[in-house]
Amino acid sequence: MSVLKEEIYISLAYWLRRIGHDVSMDRGRLDPSCLNVLIGFPYVDDAVIDRLIGAGPGYVIFDAELIDAGMINFKPETAFWFSEPRNRLFRHAAAFLTYFEQSARFLQRTFGLPVFKLAPSHCPVLATHRPMGEKDCDIDVLFFGRIYDSRAGLLDALAGTCRLRCLDVGDLTTFHMRNELAARAKIVLHLGHRPPFAHIGLMRLMSMAHIGVFSLSEDRTEIEPELRPLSGWWNSDAMALSDCVTGWLARPDDRRGIARGALDRIEASTDLSELKTFWDVHVAV
Repeated sequence: MSVLKEEIYISLAYWLRRIGHDVSMDRGRLDPSCLNVLIGFPYVDDAVIDRLIGAGPGYVIFDAELIDAGMINFKPETAFWFSEPRNRLFRHAAAFLTYFEQSARFLQRTFGLPVFKLAPSHCPVLATHRPMGEKDCDIDVLFFGRIYDSRAGLLDALAGTCRLRCLDVGDLTTFHMRNELAARAKIVLHLGHRPPFAHIGLMRLMSMAHIGVFSLSEDRTEIEPELRPLSGWWNSDAMALSDCVTGWLARPDDRRGIARGALDRIEASTDLSELKTFWDVHVAV
């Protein structure tokens, strides 16, 4: 498993059950007697698309990547998904679920597709751990995600100033094990991607909020407003990452206050009425 995949479908299954639906999860299997929810559309081929289009009650697409300007994460090599013949996947879908307002606007404008933007919401099955006490934390900073050149430079510099632990996407790590490491860390670090895709993903901050650990996120571009209270923020134009981290490490009470506030906010976010209304109007069969 990758370091950030399981909770994407675990949380959606939980929310759909909460609004009254029977949900089963499987890998690489379609059920023509049920409405199918496709997660990870960039990995399907034409045969799967044709099976989805022909499958009984229809299908919904859910993807955690940013989609805009006819690309996924602004990568030109993904543009073929939004022209013929691959765009039939979107034209025939009942709806699309996303974490990004940009994705919602693009898909609605391009395909007239009903899109629902998921907000941070409580999902008890993600609350697998609680943070260790300050003296028991044996990791100062945990980073998980893709480590490419620009990030590697930042992380290499940071490693010289604190106890840093990194999990690259190639590391086979269940979310329970990743959360175990996060619970032992004083700071969980989130870095933006290369511009223009410099966003911080909702699921990252939501997952860490569920286990009550402190997140520190790079503030490089417009951030979805609902994510602001879930993290501390590092402005790369204002100071070096190592200086920012050193400052936060010296302020345990401030870190705990932000983490506690994020946990309280998530635990209070139980209203799924907007998702239910959207599902009843656009999806229910």
